[in-house]
This record gives sequence, structure tokens and C-alpha cells, in this order.
Amino acid sequence: MDTSDSAEPAIGATRIGSDGALQHWDGRQWLPYKRQVEAEEHTFRHEEDPEDC
Repeated sequence: MDTSDSAEPAIGATRIGSDGALQHWDGRQWLPYKRQVEAEEHTFRHEEDPEDC
């Protein structure tokens, strides 16, 4: 069975959109890649200090 046309991309996969902008797949939809980077930076700013553990 060939599912290459209907296969869902892996979460975090990237592509170049029709407007030429880099996008990533979040598991439901293609989003601008910048949004993913901002989310990662936000996560890293709030990580606990390893010395506090």
C-alpha cells in the first residue's frame, strides 16, 4: 500500500511553504518556524537550576 501522498509528517518536520517561509509541523498543522524557536527559548528560560535539585 502506497501512503506517500497521505502520510502525515513527523512532529517537528520542516518544509518551505508556498510563500517561501520555513514552517514546522506540530502534529496538527504547519506553523511558522519562528513560533517554534520562540517557544523553545521560553522553555529554556524557565528551566530549574540543576544545583537546586
